[in-house]
Amino acid sequence: MEVTDKTFKQEVENYDWVVLVDFWGSWCPPCKTIEEVIARLEKEVDVKICSVNVNRNPITAKKYDIYGVPTLAIFRNGKEEERSVGSVTEGQILEMLERANK
Repeated sequence: MEVTDKTFKQEVENYDWVVLVDFWGSWCPPCKTIEEVIARLEKEVDVKICSVNVNRNPITAKKYDIYGVPTLAIFRNGKEEERSVGSVTEGQILEMLERANK
């Protein structure tokens, strides 16, 4: 699910459980690679997954100090708990989600 500056608070900050947020840019090759993994995980894991295009949503990117993409951030009950910057594997994403679900 793509979220925007206008919908981030409702979809992520006000959500009562775990959300994986993919901050990405359309010009970023590693973001394209992770996009495929994220799309697969959306079907396989029971976690809300959102994406934020940093170029179209600069307010949210600035609020969360997103300076490199891809950045994956785990939010729990509206608070950021963990983040990863740069290309990661599906296994690394699953490990992040496992830690968040404890």
